[in-house]
Amino acid sequence: TGYQRRVHGDLNTMVGGAISLAEPALAAFNDMKKKRKHKWVIFRFENDKDIVLDAASEPSSTFEDFVSKMPKSEPRYAVYDFDITMTDGHHESKLCFFLYCPDSSATKVKFLYPYGKTAIKGQLGSFSKDFQFNNYCLLYTSPEPTRPLYISYAVFCLKKKKQ
Repeated sequence: TGYQRRVHGDLNTMVGGAISLAEPALAAFNDMKKKRKHKWVIFRFENDKDIVLDAASEPSSTFEDFVSKMPKSEPRYAVYDFDITMTDGHHESKLCFFLYCPDSSATKVKFLYPYGKTAIKGQLGSFSKDFQFNNYCLLYTSPEPTRPLYISYAVFCLKKKKQ
């Protein structure tokens, strides 16, 4: 429709047609993936076209630490390194990508973050699982076995993939 073309055209103009991942952000991700220096990394847009590092953790960080660093009212991209114990007892590491864009975000931002998702994932590579959510409570977790269905589903998918 005309509205979709206008919005898509505005996004191309707004970001100059190219979204880039800043070098420190890429370096932090590679340190997490290859050297396991971080348990998670969080990214955000800067100037509507550059994706920059917002936060990175220590390797011993927990999922609760990750959740506490995610802002409730601002969109973010994140990658979390889940340690999974498979049914046969061996351990694996699975990188999961998160896109959080709250319903309360401005319309421009609601289009910008999903638009940038393709660009950031293209620069970072593939992930075991990809999650997109717009409600902060879906990210909250509590100790086993009462964690929310969404996180349980993430873990279930990762375990089922190997069976």
